[in-house]
Amino acid sequence: MTETKGNSTCRDKSGNDLSVEEKRAAVASVVESRIFANSPRLKEFLIYVTEKSLSEEGADLSAKSIGFHLYGRDTVDETNSANFVRVEAGRLRRSLDDYYDSDGRADAVRVHIRKGGYAPTFERHVVSAQSPAADGTARPLLSGGPKKLRLVLVACVLLAVIALGVFEVLRPGPRPDDAELAARVERQALMEQSPAALEAANMALQARGLIYPIFDAHRQMLTTELFRAAIEIDPNSALPYAGAAQTLGSLALLSIAGDRHDFF
Repeated sequence: MTETKGNSTCRDKSGNDLSVEEKRAAVASVVESRIFANSPRLKEFLIYVTEKSLSEEGADLSAKSIGFHLYGRDTVDETNSANFVRVEAGRLRRSLDDYYDSDGRADAVRVHIRKGGYAPTFERHVVSAQSPAADGTARPLLSGGPKKLRLVLVACVLLAVIALGVFEVLRPGPRPDDAELAARVERQALMEQSPAALEAANMALQARGLIYPIFDAHRQMLTTELFRAAIEIDPNSALPYAGAAQTLGSLALLSIAGDRHDFF
């Protein structure tokens, strides 16, 4: 099974043609990179799910199981434990994307954590070169004489006119991927500042998504823990401080009982 995308070719996205050694080497390249240098928990997450998936216990990769065996979280509180694992998995997915957009661009084998699960998938990534002619000489871009050249030029003009018309029709509306593009540009800017700044921002954004409902004390404790971890990664990032202030304020109000709670 071969899939061509841009100037690269990805074969066997299931990773069935890859050896265990190749898969472990791909994971080692990721965890030893500068993108993951300040992310020990993400390293542990990726190594844990990889080794589990390569063993006979690979089927037991639920959020509950990961939360208990990897992070020592109480299995009784399944909701908060699952939320914590989902946040970590989301951070790992974005960090992998950032790695393969930069340092890992030329990696021959790539590892991914698909949404909706925690088991890693592997793919062989090959940058394809332009195929030479069979006789060893370069083929001309256009052949067939002036008549064919005129037909090609006419076709190009028609395509340009059609493309311009479509652009004019669609220009007033926003593109559906504008938000995603803006997020990728922002992550790229943070990564250029430092991998720690990017990691702290990703963690803080994930934590903000867990704040509501604010009347859930366990949820506020979980998000506070994530904000504190982001502060440890990058003490100069303002976003986790602001988030921690909000969750700590919510916890303070939730800890006040009776008439005093209503007063505040």
